[in-house]
Amino acid sequence: MLQAQARRGVAIGGLFPQAQQLGGSYTRTRLSLNNQPVLDRDLDSFQAGFDAAWEIDLWGRFRRAIEAADAELLAAVADYDDVLVSLVAEVATTYVQIRVLDERIALARANVGVQRDSLEIATVRFEAGGTSELDVQQARTLLADTEASIPQLEIQRRQAEDSLCVLLGVPPGDLADLLGTSSGIPAAPIAIAVGIPADLLRRRPDVERAERQVAAQSARIGVAKADLLPRFQLIGSVGLRACEKIVRRGSPGGR
Repeated sequence: MLQAQARRGVAIGGLFPQAQQLGGSYTRTRLSLNNQPVLDRDLDSFQAGFDAAWEIDLWGRFRRAIEAADAELLAAVADYDDVLVSLVAEVATTYVQIRVLDERIALARANVGVQRDSLEIATVRFEAGGTSELDVQQARTLLADTEASIPQLEIQRRQAEDSLCVLLGVPPGDLADLLGTSSGIPAAPIAIAVGIPADLLRRRPDVERAERQVAAQSARIGVAKADLLPRFQLIGSVGLRACEKIVRRGSPGGR
């Protein structure tokens, strides 16, 4: 977007004199003493000048270039809005993922407690001769699988927090203070006010960017057409020149 703003400034500068030159010189001339045995004369010469050339925007070439630059700037703003929409969507998705993992971890820990009770019941029944050892082994295997899934879920949650830190532009760290206690998985609203579908479509950043790019290309067509026509320039020059003669009187040689 900053680049588009700079290009717009360059396009606006075309309305002002396109060429400016400033020059100056200084010359000192000393006369030979062989020609002037008595008088020693120095001649200083100063010269300064300014030249400018201004092309008259008779066919609208510069105005159409500014129009194209304005459209490109608005297209860059639409790109910025598109990035913001994507960023907000990624933040929301990552936050929901964290809350889903919180629920899965809580359910896994609750299942561990239930499965431990089931293992104890199966062990008592096996010792009492009411069931086979297979039920005990199955209950023990199920408990081990559930306990092993908890560290994996915690790793996924840590990775989701790191991703959220990157999206928020902060160093990776613990977001417990920012996230607070889990309030469950966020639910989407039942109804969303979208207005007229056509207006919703036009508000999309990618659609708006495409519209601005079309406008910029249309303005460039006007610039290309103006290049086929003659150009008129006003050229001006201002200069100043001054001479100064310094006279020193001296005495003849030998004194």
